Amino acid sequence: PAVKSEWDRLRSRNVDLLGDLRLQVTRVDLGATKGIFYRLRAGPLADETTAKALCERLKQRKLGCLVVKPGA
Repeated sequence: PAVKSEWDRLRSRNVDLLGDLRLQVTRVDLGATKGIFYRLRAGPLADETTAKALCERLKQRKLGCLVVKPGA
Protein backbone atom coordinates (compact mmCIF):
# COMPACT_ATOMS: atom_id res chain seq x y z
CA PRO A 1 0.00 0.00 0.00
CA ALA A 2 0.98 3.63 -0.51
CA VAL A 3 1.13 4.35 3.22
CA LYS A 4 3.71 1.61 3.79
CA SER A 5 5.85 2.74 0.88
CA GLU A 6 5.74 6.35 2.16
CA TRP A 7 6.87 5.16 5.61
CA ASP A 8 9.70 3.16 4.04
CA ARG A 9 10.77 6.25 2.07
CA LEU A 10 10.66 8.57 5.09
CA ARG A 11 12.39 6.05 7.33
CA SER A 12 15.20 5.36 4.86
CA ARG A 13 15.88 9.09 4.42
CA ASN A 14 15.78 9.68 8.17
CA VAL A 15 17.05 6.39 9.55
CA ASP A 16 19.05 8.20 12.24
CA LEU A 17 15.77 9.53 13.72
CA LEU A 18 13.17 6.92 12.72
CA GLY A 19 15.21 3.73 12.42
CA ASP A 20 14.00 1.93 15.56
CA LEU A 21 10.42 3.21 15.55
CA ARG A 22 7.37 1.27 14.43
CA LEU A 23 4.66 2.46 12.08
CA GLN A 24 1.03 2.93 13.09
CA VAL A 25 -1.47 4.27 10.55
CA THR A 26 -4.63 6.14 11.49
CA ARG A 27 -7.42 6.99 9.06
CA VAL A 28 -8.95 10.44 9.45
CA ASP A 29 -12.07 11.67 7.67
CA LEU A 30 -11.89 15.47 7.36
CA GLY A 31 -15.28 15.79 5.71
CA ALA A 32 -16.56 16.35 2.22
CA THR A 33 -14.29 19.27 1.37
CA LYS A 34 -10.96 17.78 2.53
CA GLY A 35 -11.60 14.05 2.29
CA ILE A 36 -9.84 11.06 3.84
CA PHE A 37 -6.27 11.29 5.11
CA TYR A 38 -3.96 8.65 6.52
CA ARG A 39 -1.61 9.75 9.28
CA LEU A 40 1.67 8.00 9.87
CA ARG A 41 2.54 7.60 13.53
CA ALA A 42 5.98 6.50 14.66
CA GLY A 43 6.71 5.11 18.09
CA PRO A 44 6.81 4.17 20.79
CA LEU A 45 8.80 6.95 22.43
CA ALA A 46 9.84 7.10 26.08
CA ASP A 47 7.96 10.27 27.00
CA GLU A 48 6.52 13.55 25.75
CA THR A 49 9.87 15.35 25.99
CA THR A 50 11.51 12.76 23.73
CA ALA A 51 8.61 13.00 21.27
CA LYS A 52 8.83 16.81 21.14
CA ALA A 53 12.60 16.65 20.57
CA LEU A 54 12.14 14.18 17.70
CA CYS A 55 9.43 16.39 16.21
CA GLU A 56 11.70 19.42 16.29
CA ARG A 57 14.46 17.51 14.51
CA LEU A 58 12.02 16.32 11.84
CA LYS A 59 10.71 19.87 11.37
CA GLN A 60 14.30 21.05 10.83
CA ARG A 61 14.33 18.62 7.90
CA LYS A 62 11.13 20.19 6.53
CA LEU A 63 8.92 17.26 7.57
CA GLY A 64 5.55 17.76 9.22
CA CYS A 65 5.30 16.44 12.74
CA LEU A 66 2.76 16.47 15.55
CA VAL A 67 3.06 14.92 19.01
CA VAL A 68 0.05 12.82 20.02
CA LYS A 69 -0.55 10.81 23.15
CA PRO A 70 -0.96 7.02 22.79
CA GLY A 71 -4.54 6.08 22.08
CA ALA A 72 -5.47 9.56 20.84
